[in-house]
Amino acid sequence: MKLKNINPDIMTATFQQLLLKYNGKAITQIERYGTSRTVQWGIVASDIRGGYGVTIDSNGEVKLHGDDYGSNVRLKQFEKELEQTYTQLVIIKALQLQGYSVETTAIAEGLCIVGERL
Repeated sequence: MKLKNINPDIMTATFQQLLLKYNGKAITQIERYGTSRTVQWGIVASDIRGGYGVTIDSNGEVKLHGDDYGSNVRLKQFEKELEQTYTQLVIIKALQLQGYSVETTAIAEGLCIVGERL
C-alpha cells in the first residue's frame, strides 16, 4: 500500500465507511491461508469471506492482509478502495481544519469534494 504515517482516527472512519458499503463486520483477526493474524482494523463480509485487515509496521507503513480466495472483492480492489476512501477523508479533514465548508457528491469516478471558504 502507498499509505504511511496514517491518522488512526481517519483510518477508523475509513473502515466504518467500508463496513457500511459491504455490510460488513469489524474484526481484529483475519484468516489467511489457514492461519489467523491480528490486525488493527479489519472487515469480513459476504463478499470478503476470509476478511481483510490492516497493520502498521515499525516504519509507519500500512500493510494490507487477507486471502481473497472465494471472495467477490479482490484484495487489490479493496486496497484501491481503502486508499481512495482514506485519501478522501484526509482531504475533507484538511479543508475543514482550514476553515472550509465541505460538500461531497458521489460520482461515477468516486467522490467530488467541494470546499467553500467560510
